[in-house]
This record gives sequence, C-alpha cells and structure tokens, in this order.
Amino acid sequence: MRAKRIKRRKFLTIKEIGCILICLTVLFLAKDIYDRFCFESHTTTEKNEMKRQETVSGFYSLGEFESYLTKALEDQNLDSFLRVCAIDERSRKYSFTYIMQSYSSEKFTYNGAYLPAGSYEEYQPVNSMLFTSEFIDQYNQLMDQLCQESGKKNIEIKIKNIKILQPEKQLERDYLKTLTHKCNRWYADFMIDLIATVRVAGNDYVFGITVARYDNYYKIFKLQANLLEWDDDVYVMNKKDVDYSSLISKVDEDEFVQQMDNLLADDGLEYEVDQVDHTVSDPENAILPLNYMLVDSEYGETPNQVITQFLMELIRHNPKKALNYCQIYEDSDTLEDMLLSQGDFAKQLSYLYKGLADLPYAVTIGVNYNYLDFTSNELVDMLSPDEMHTMSIHSIGEAAYGNEYVVLVDYNTNSYRMGFTLKETEKGWKIVSLSAYRIGISQGEVVKIEESSETGEEDDK
Repeated sequence: MRAKRIKRRKFLTIKEIGCILICLTVLFLAKDIYDRFCFESHTTTEKNEMKRQETVSGFYSLGEFESYLTKALEDQNLDSFLRVCAIDERSRKYSFTYIMQSYSSEKFTYNGAYLPAGSYEEYQPVNSMLFTSEFIDQYNQLMDQLCQESGKKNIEIKIKNIKILQPEKQLERDYLKTLTHKCNRWYADFMIDLIATVRVAGNDYVFGITVARYDNYYKIFKLQANLLEWDDDVYVMNKKDVDYSSLISKVDEDEFVQQMDNLLADDGLEYEVDQVDHTVSDPENAILPLNYMLVDSEYGETPNQVITQFLMELIRHNPKKALNYCQIYEDSDTLEDMLLSQGDFAKQLSYLYKGLADLPYAVTIGVNYNYLDFTSNELVDMLSPDEMHTMSIHSIGEAAYGNEYVVLVDYNTNSYRMGFTLKETEKGWKIVSLSAYRIGISQGEVVKIEESSETGEEDDK
C-alpha cells in the first residue's frame, strides 16, 4: 500500500504568527512581573505628621501667615513649618536660564544649580527633596543659634511680634528694580523682608524672614532677610546688638502690600491679584497641604538586581522611584532624619545627571562660568533627560573593597563609569551611596570613558 505524502508548508499562516506573538507577549509580561517580585518591597512613605489632612489651601493675608508661622515655631513643629515653605514653588517655578546667567562672574558648582524642572518635569521630585532638606537646615540653624545664644540645650520660644523690615526701603524704586529681577528668576508675585522678635530664657532675639507670594499665597522663601546684611551663616542676633528702632516703622501691612503691588505693576511685574475674600478664621491651628515627600523603600535580592533596578528607573524617567532602592531611612528614624537623608541622596542623583551631561565634576572646587563652552540655554539642553532611554548597562563589576561596585553604562553614544556602595540588610540589598570611594569615584560622580586614538584603549576623563 502506498504511503500518503504529507505536504509541508514553508511559511506560517497569519493565524499562527498571531498566536506566537500573543505567547511572546504573555511571556514578556510574566517575566516583568517576576522581575518586579524579585525585589522585596517595603513601603513606609508617611510618618504620622504627614497624614494630617489640610484644612486650608494657603494664606492670602500676610497677618494670617504670620499667625500660622508664630504657632509653628513656638510649637517647634517641623511638619507645620515645612508646609508653609515654598518647596513646590521653588522646585518648579524658577528660571534656570536666568539664574545660571548670574554665574557670569562667579564659580559654577554642582551645588550651585538645581535641575531645570521648569523645562523637564521629571526633575521636580529631585528638586523638591533638595529644597526640603535646605529648609530643614535653615530651621535647624535658627533653633541651634537660639540655643547657643541662650546657653540652653532645650528651649521654649515665644514669638513676640513679626514686623515688616525697613518698609520705606522696600518701597524705594532702586530696591524694587532689584526685587523685580529676583521675582522673575523665581516666578514669585513679590517678596517681602520681615523681622521677628523672639523671647528665649528671658532675653529677646531677632531673626529675618523673606516671604514670597505665589499665586496669592504667602510662603517662606528663606529664613533670612537680605536687608539685615548679616553674614550668610548668621540667623539670630541678640536684640541688644542691633539698632532695632531703625529697622522698623509703624505701618499698616495691608496698605504696604497694596503699595508694593502698585509699584511693581508700574515696573512691569505682572501677576493676577485675587479679589475674593479668603479670610481664615483660625490661622494658628490651620493645616496647610502637604508639600514635601518621602520615597518608598525597596530591596534587591542581589547586588546586581538592586543596581539594575535603580538604573532602570532612571531609564524609565522615574528618578523618585530610583531612590526607593537607596538606604534613606529606617522605620524608627524621625521625620527630620528621613528627609535630610533623602535630600543627601537627591543631591547625589543631581550630580549624576550633571555628569551624564558632561559637566565637569565641580562640587568642592568651582569652575569659572566664563570658561565653560556653553551658554545657559545650551546648558538646559545638555541637562535634558529625554535621551535617558538610550542608557544601557554594559557591565557590573565584581565587588571590590567590601561592597563597592563599578558599573559601566552606555549613554547617548558615550560610555561612563559610575560607583555604587551597597549594604546587605535583613530584607535585602540597598544602595548606601552613589560612590565607590576606594576605587576613586566620588558621590554622584560619572566618569566619561574616552577611547585613545593611538592605542584603541579606553581612558578615563
């Protein structure tokens, strides 16, 4: 009996190709889910202070702002203090180009310029962490210097009054011209210098406050006042050591604000003034919206996994989630400790972005801005994260000197070395520093690798 010949097809049918593609998609998704579960996640993003629900959006009245700030400082409540600081506003609303132009006669450093979040929104969380840490430092400087002046470790403070500092000076044309430039840099409606008198252990002290108005809300811009002309590291002075009577005048705050509004409008500073009555009945006990953040905490099962996931989040344009893999806090840490540690890692990450933009690593020693071969507008373009998707991990070196790792990445047609210092905890691996000091890579430093034209070997630059 003759065997039946089986006809062989050379090509797959469309239906079969579709089935294969579906299977591959399912496998890809399954792998992605598996990879995510390989990283143990432990989330603790809110301390009790952060869970308080807002009761007001902000303060339209300078007097209400002062009442709220008085209570926050007297209670020494860091959460309340931070909520009235211009964290969100300064993180987003500033002219990066304008500020960089001010470096024309100064030194450029990594710490001297925040990331251009106004142009690239994904940088905003990093800037927010940096400004949060900066405001905490100002708060601590104020409290520490009050302790030093009073000779006591633990103090009770009583804010006696907050007044407009040299109101006549602040309404002078030359002063307002300078103020207009500063407001344009930071997209503020306007700024006012205040002076506060505080009593500690029976003695009176004074300190300055710069208040900025954003979208009709008053926020702390800085816990110092330029008009006082004190040294940068001085936050508090004994009232006996200043000519206090020359610093204040009897003035109606609402009338002063109206005058400043009118004069700045004449100078071309434009902003809308809300005419609706937004009076807050009990500003001392109001709760403002939460304006700072804490990252989550995630762990890797191996050193390679935690480094890979950190870099993958940068590639996915999610720097906030990348910081989840850093050893920022323990559950027992205070809110202050958490936020300061987070700010330190945000600073290291900002260094990394600047290194990938091929900016010289200038942290402790600045570079003359005039000698840099780019304009401030070009610098904004250089710091664009749009090409982060081109980054790929070339290799992760073996651990050296304990838990220090050197990672080689390819980015935007170039190759770079990065350093990571890791720590193994009970829950998994964490990044404790974006550095490998004993291998010669400082915090956040990115080392560009150049190929020698003569030997074909790679040289670090």
